[in-house]
Amino acid sequence: MLSIFFTALEVVSVVIALIGLAALGLGFVRVVAARRSAGWPQVDGTVLTSTVAGDGAVQPTTWKAAVTYRYKVGGQDLRGKNITLEDFDGDRATAEAIAARYPKGAEVKVFYEPADPSISVLQPGAYGASAFLPSVGVGLLLLGCVLFAIAYRLSAG
Repeated sequence: MLSIFFTALEVVSVVIALIGLAALGLGFVRVVAARRSAGWPQVDGTVLTSTVAGDGAVQPTTWKAAVTYRYKVGGQDLRGKNITLEDFDGDRATAEAIAARYPKGAEVKVFYEPADPSISVLQPGAYGASAFLPSVGVGLLLLGCVLFAIAYRLSAG
């Protein structure tokens, strides 16, 4: 009976570590993309809409600024909605402050991905939120490794 428990604990620990590894990898890719956006070319754009959106619940607990803008690259009219490559979900006051920086009709600088100009942001670069996913990944990876070591020692002893 105990060997089944420890085997199950070993399996769970490996699953946790693999989820951590996946989060770490995905987070790393997102951080690299966000940092790369700091070197993107820029064009002039115009804010079309600027509002605050809740998380969809009846009483939202998280909010984000919802901004759309138009810009032109190589004669092609494009529309974007990314303020950054990261999502800034937070409290309503923070979302309102971000949306207030981009009022409807405002002229803005739009940074776009040269290989795919339909990918754009108003604020290029990496911010604090980009460290969240890799941090969670490291934590889960370490937790999985520690649990596996404990399970292994208990099953061997």
